[in-house]
Amino acid sequence: MKKILALGFLLAVTTPYLQAGEARFTAGVGLAGAPSLDGFGVYSGGGGIDGNIGFTFGDHFALLLAIDSIVFPHPDFSDVRLGEVNLFPSVRYAFGDSNVRPFLIGGPGLNTEIFTVGNSSQTFRSFAFHLGGGMLIDLSQAVDLYIQARFVNVMADGFSYSFLPVSVGVQFK
Repeated sequence: MKKILALGFLLAVTTPYLQAGEARFTAGVGLAGAPSLDGFGVYSGGGGIDGNIGFTFGDHFALLLAIDSIVFPHPDFSDVRLGEVNLFPSVRYAFGDSNVRPFLIGGPGLNTEIFTVGNSSQTFRSFAFHLGGGMLIDLSQAVDLYIQARFVNVMADGFSYSFLPVSVGVQFK
């Protein structure tokens, strides 16, 4: 029943934009830094890339697949690192009609953790969610600059951990 309600909501929100021809493909790519929060142990922070692909509906609403890849190096051992790859089906809502628009973003997703020591690695997959916000800054008719911060919580087997990717990138409209 919840899936039917969610699908009905998405159709109700997007149908007027589709009928008016205001649905557009969008893609973004950026650089991210991520301090670790609870449950990360010795790993204090990392860096990587983030991005998204999806569709915007009008100037405010977007359905996106947010993607990020963050590597957390071990502070004491150079050949030990923790990689986080996340795929989040997301909803983004931008407020206002000016050249600088604040937005909220969030959604559930899949986390892949890659623990590497030297040339060997182990991979774990877990459910995760993200919630955040940022700014879209109009650079031209075709490109926005985005600045965002998102809280990411990963619910691994028997424990959870979180981190806060902060990113800057370009969003192609």
